Amino acid sequence: MSDRRSAVHSPRTADPDAPVVVRFAALGDVVLLTPLLQALAERHGRPVHLLSSGAWTPQLLTHDPAVGELRLVTSRRAPYWLTPTQWWARRWLEAHRGAVYLCDPDPFAARLVARAGVPDGRVVRAWDHRPAQPIHWVDWWLHIAALDPPPSFGLALHVGRVSYGNVGGGNRLDFTCIGPAINLAARLEKLAAEQQRTIVASSAFAAHVPEAFAPLGEFDLKGFDARQTVHALSS
Repeated sequence: MSDRRSAVHSPRTADPDAPVVVRFAALGDVVLLTPLLQALAERHGRPVHLLSSGAWTPQLLTHDPAVGELRLVTSRRAPYWLTPTQWWARRWLEAHRGAVYLCDPDPFAARLVARAGVPDGRVVRAWDHRPAQPIHWVDWWLHIAALDPPPSFGLALHVGRVSYGNVGGGNRLDFTCIGPAINLAARLEKLAAEQQRTIVASSAFAAHVPEAFAPLGEFDLKGFDARQTVHALSS
């Protein structure tokens, strides 16, 4: 029993690229979770790692071939600094590089993932994909297993005049574009990440396709005296 206890609380991982499922589930929910674990293991070609809770979880899943590493948190609602299993879970998550499937609506679960510094570009948030019509849990978990984390890039769209050409001398020439339009596009690209938007556009660009964009707001951008109206894709 001591070996099992130490394994489920270890902060180390033997496969940092494996996908991680975070689900603090009751007994019946653990049973319903197995199709998700099996589908992810088949899709990624390796066992899935699971961060969970409850004495019943290792009893049900320790010998499941779809589960590689199982880590337990004794209490996700207790204060972090008073809960060593939360410390170890955070360190365990920090060691991973693969996708994290956050399959628990509890804000404490999301807080633990955030505390580990997992970027949004690696997280699939299951509750952001709730079906409009009721479906069976198994069907929903199979849908979640087919999802990838959202794109981890920001795209800025702008239109304007630029100066361009080869810059340099001797045997080294670099093609370069300069001008206020380039500066604005660069500031918008940074703003896209800050606003957690995949695509943003300037007013100049949005004016050409008004049906595709809606105002996101006015923002102070470095290097520009006037506040800039920024647009996001219409929902």
